[in-house]
Parts: sequence; C-alpha cells; structure tokens
Amino acid sequence: MSNARMLSGIVAILLVGACGAGDTVAADSAKAAADSMSKTDTATASVVTEEPILKSSPSGSYDLDKSHTYINFSFSHLGFSNPVIGFRDFDVEFSLDNENLSNSSLNVNINVDSIDSGTTKFDKHLVSEDMFDTAKFPKATFTATDFVMTAADKMDITGDLTIKDVTRSVVLNTKINKAANHPMSKVPTIGISASTTIKRSDFGVSYATPHVGDEVKISIEAEMPQAK
Repeated sequence: MSNARMLSGIVAILLVGACGAGDTVAADSAKAAADSMSKTDTATASVVTEEPILKSSPSGSYDLDKSHTYINFSFSHLGFSNPVIGFRDFDVEFSLDNENLSNSSLNVNINVDSIDSGTTKFDKHLVSEDMFDTAKFPKATFTATDFVMTAADKMDITGDLTIKDVTRSVVLNTKINKAANHPMSKVPTIGISASTTIKRSDFGVSYATPHVGDEVKISIEAEMPQAK
C-alpha cells in the first residue's frame, strides 16, 4: 500500500471517530475524501511510470521516407478560406539518442522554389520578390536546439527557423504517432506529426497583411526509418 493510500485511510478513520458513529453524513464525506485521495495517488503513479514511446527505438541516424512525409503551411485568405500549401523538395537529418534525448539532432532543409499551391500562377507569385524571393533566398532551414518529452508520446522540439535569412526560435509541438518495426520493411521506424504557428511578417514575408492572415500554421507529417 502506498503512503498516500495509507494516509487517506487514517484520515477517514479519524474523521468518522470525531463525528460519532451516528453521523452518517460525516462518514460519507470522509469516505469520499479517502476515495478521492486514492484515485489521485493511482493516477499520479501511472503518469510517473509511463515509459516514453521512443525508448523502443534504437539510437542512431534515421532516413526520411519522402513518399510519406509532408511539409505544409496554411493561412487565412481574407477570412474566406484557409489555403494549404506544401513543398515538394526537402531533406531531413535526424539522429536519436534515446538514453539522453538532449544529445539528439534534427536538421531540415527546404528548397523553397519547390513550393506547390496547386496553381502555377500563384506559385510564381509565392517565389517572387513580393513573397519568398527565392532568387535571393532559395533555402529555408530548421535546426533543433532542444528536445523535451512532455508525455510518453509527445515532445517539444525547440529550434532555429530561418526564412529569407531571418532566424527566430520556434517550438514544434510533436506527437510521436508510432515507434516500432515497420511491418513491411522490418526496419525500426518513427512516425511523427508536428506543428507550430509563426507570424510571416517576422520573416520579411508581409505582402497583403493584414487582409491576408499574418499567422501561418506549419504542419509536418513524417516517417523516418532507421538508416542502413
């Protein structure tokens, strides 16, 4: 029996004794208090003992399964819609140290000229001087500086995001969907969903604000098999 559960039982006995055997209301209150403390103790224990999902993944380098990886962003267009735009050409380098997560590393390099809105005319505007100006700034990058587990299947990845040579610290809220041997390739694989929200004007992309939303949500879906 845990100390908290033993304490809750003692509290219940003392309360019942102090109120008298006939005071059923006080007795019921004491029992409710004891049950509440017991449930809290049990819940706390389950949180503390839950092992991070990444513990099942071997340390080392991981490749990127580009056929199942997506980097997209969305924004408000005049309040009428929320377009979703992606990139076709990018690389991700990930190295995991599951004994000391802070020793892990993550680097993302995006060829901004590969932007894909689904419309050729809009793509040309997005890479123009009005927007990303890819003739001068062809790359966008993210370099992780810290990894913190916030739950067994969640972590915050803090890093430096660089767009148009402007660098700002952002946090990727990351959900670890699965970390296990891939059922087809039989290779240890990690799958994640990550997101963050930035202001594009902070990176020198302020065309048409505030009519077109300044807040941009970045979302990432990635599958990473262990490197051979």
